Parts: sequence; structure tokens; C-alpha cells
Amino acid sequence: MKKNLSQITLIAFAILLFSNVSFSAWNPSMTCSYSIAYSVTTAARDNRGIALSQDGQYLYLGYNNGPDFRRVQLSNGGYLGGNTTDRAKSIAIDDQGRVFSTGPDGNPIKIYNSDLTTLLFSIPMVKCEGIAVKRESGNLYLYATERNAGTLSRFLLTENGASITGYTLSGLDGDGVVSITGGSGIRGVAIGPDGKILIANPGTGMISKLNADGSGQSDYHYASNDNPYYFAIINGQVFATQANLLSGTRVSVINYADMSLVGNIIPPFASLGLKTTDVNDMISGIASFPDGSGFYITYEDASAIDDSFKEPVIKVVFPPVHNITQNTHFTTIQPAVNASANGDIIEVDAGTYVIAAGTQLIINKQITLRASEGFSSRPIITTSFSSWTGCAIQIAANNVVIDGFEITSSWPINKNPNYLVGDYYTTSHNWTVKNCNIHQGYRGIMANGNYITIQGNEIHDMANAMD
Repeated sequence: MKKNLSQITLIAFAILLFSNVSFSAWNPSMTCSYSIAYSVTTAARDNRGIALSQDGQYLYLGYNNGPDFRRVQLSNGGYLGGNTTDRAKSIAIDDQGRVFSTGPDGNPIKIYNSDLTTLLFSIPMVKCEGIAVKRESGNLYLYATERNAGTLSRFLLTENGASITGYTLSGLDGDGVVSITGGSGIRGVAIGPDGKILIANPGTGMISKLNADGSGQSDYHYASNDNPYYFAIINGQVFATQANLLSGTRVSVINYADMSLVGNIIPPFASLGLKTTDVNDMISGIASFPDGSGFYITYEDASAIDDSFKEPVIKVVFPPVHNITQNTHFTTIQPAVNASANGDIIEVDAGTYVIAAGTQLIINKQITLRASEGFSSRPIITTSFSSWTGCAIQIAANNVVIDGFEITSSWPINKNPNYLVGDYYTTSHNWTVKNCNIHQGYRGIMANGNYITIQGNEIHDMANAMD
């Protein structure tokens, strides 16, 4: 029986806005997902350099023993061109999409347009194997390591429209160059959110952290990562590749603030179809996703068990569903609900979560299911549920809160499902749906129980908003 509107709290519809921040920090309880994003069957060897376009659509890859520098479309693995002169051991991309490469063998640094068809500018070096670009106070700076000299240079780049036309050494100890103590053999460089500088030194097994002006060098050694190569800084953590061969190769995760070790990520090489006996295989390059939800790594010199491909790029994705009460993590929503207890809070990162055909998302615990904070978009729950006697998202417990989602259907407007969210048949009480964007279907919300709160939602493109 439908309840009188006096038993349902209706609060004006509104749009929930998200700030553009990032995902939850990684911790050892998280089980990441892994896949092969790209590989080669040709003679290109020793894929080390890697960078990802700002829109996340293209990989830039450097093959040390090709040489081969290429641009790849991730959606179909298509090779989109490049050159056979650059080894590109380190690659960086600026905020205009320009691509920086360490060139044939660390000299010179080359700057290309985004499709690698035009060389815009070159900067002479000796043997550079680490580069990073960052815009600071409106100006574009390039940081570059000299492997043999053990120095770090900082270049202020001159921009003219889409091109780079010049540079000057700037900052650090005043002349734009600083010597790294014990720095012979340095590789990767990364710039933190506070401007501090990280340097990887496989020669000493250290990661060095410097102030923005190049002073105050502090060195850190980790027993599980004594051969650091390259970095990505994600969600306040440093992801450092450990290039020890075969059994020692991994990605170490370090708190950026105090440089304490959080744990290590070791991909399941065998389950990815990769050999585990080649002594020269090592993780070397790393590139983070634009939204902070994971990263790509190059598995240098590796090959498939059956030799059908080699030089794999491994995609590592953090689990996006978090029971923050129990500190457990899941790849989809229903298993997180099933494993929860009354009173738990489950947070869901931005992304699209598809309810399998013919099934419902059943919330049968007294929990809060809410969108994670810090995203530029909502998590989207989409359904093809077609029953006229149920809800695509079935609230099957009292005291449930659903907060901050986009909930939609693959069906045309005014068609199935009967309801997108609610307590059809279960008659649950004291539940809340708030700050959601609910659309595309026949009816939006079924409120069958008592003391229901419908707050701050957009409900549109439906035959009826609610019953």
C-alpha cells in the first residue's frame, strides 16, 4: 500500500557538485586488477619509456633497443606513428599535449607535437634518462637528470603558441643546475605537489628528495626497492618502480609526506600469461591515469609464455568500491554490500557500474552507500533490469542511505524498469535517497515504507518521478 506523503520527506531537487581531486590512497589490503594493455610482436625491444596523454586515450612508448618511439591508441591498440631514432627512455607530456623525449640516447631532449609528426625544439644534454615537466606560476619548466654527471637541471621554456622556441637554466641553486650527492647513475625525476623533487638513483639504491630550490637532499633506502628507476605520484603517494631483475621487480608505494614505505605491488605475471623465468625482465617505466585510479607499467624485455607477444604494458587498476568502516575494497558494488554489516559506510569512486542483465542491486543491510568525495563526476549505476514487479536498486533493509549517484537505465524513456530505486515488495522504513541524478525509465523512486527521505535529487526523463 502506498504511504501518505506526510510520511515521506521531500526536499527540493538540487545538483550535487564534486571537486576535482582524486581516488583513495592505496593500501596493502587493496587487490588491484591487472591486464595487458599493449604489447608488440615485432623487433622492438626493451620498452622502458612510457607516458599517457592527458585525456587517457594515447600511450607514448620508448623502446631502448629498437630504437623505436611510438604513439599508441589504447581503445584499439593501434600504432599511430612515431620514429625509429629515439630510444625515449623517459617521456613526459606537458599541459598543452606536447611530448618530451630523452631522444636517441639521452642527447638531445626532443620536444614534439602530440602526434609525433613535428619536432618543435631540442635541448642539448649528455646522457639524460629522466625528465619531468611542470607549470609553475604560469611558466613551463623542464626538469632533467644527467645520468653520468649526477646532476639535475631545471629549464625555463619559452613558449610561442603551440611551439617551444627557447630555454634558460633557472632556479635550483641559482644557475639552474644542482649536483646530487652520490648521484652517478641517476634516472627518474618527479615533482611533487609542493614543488619538492624526487630523484631515483639505482646506482646507490636510494630515492632522494630535495627542496624546490635543490637544497636539503634527503636519501631514502628501502630493502624491498634497492634499484629504483622511475616514479608516479598518485593520491599523495609515490609509486616507484623497482628494476631489480625478475624476482625482485615490483612497484613500491611510499607516502609522499614522510617517505615511509606503505607496501609493494607485484603483478601476477604468470596469470597474465607472462614468463617468470627470463632473468632480464624488469618493471621500469610508469605512467599514472589522469584520474588517479591506477597506472601503466612497462615490463621491460618480458614475453608471453608461448612467445606470442613481448614487451607488455601492464595496466593496474585500483579497486573503486571501499567499505571504509572495515577497510576492505571491491571491484563492484554488490559484493561490497554482501560483505558489509549494519552501520557500515561504503564509498564508490567515479565510474560506471553496470547491473548485470536480469539482476538487481539488492541492498539488504542497514548501510550508507555513497559517492566518494573528490571527483569531477558521479559514479553511475546503470541497469537493464526489465521486471515490472521490482526495483533495479532494491532497498531491502531499514535505515539505508543512498547518496550522490547517477542512476539510469538502458531502456527508452517510459519503458522498463518499473522503478529504478526503492522498496518494492520489501516495505523498508526510514531510508534515504539524496543528491542523486535519476533518469531514463518508467518511474524513478518507489517509496513503499514509512519515514522515507527524498532529498536534493534530480529526477527527469521518466513517466513518473516517484510513487
